[in-house]
Amino acid sequence: MPENWKHYVGINLKNIDETVGRIVEEPEVFKEISVQGRQWANSYSPKSAALRFLKILEESVEAP
Repeated sequence: MPENWKHYVGINLKNIDETVGRIVEEPEVFKEISVQGRQWANSYSPKSAALRFLKILEESVEAP
């Protein structure tokens, strides 16, 4: 599952100031979050899921 502040920036609507404060204090974190978020999304995309499924099928056919 994706993790807040690792793969995305979640905003607690009951405490928006906390999120805004962290954004102001750590603007450099967005580059890393964007990279990791993209990697996470790509590994769970329909294409990636289909490729994993096909690999499982292929391995089960090859098994003795």
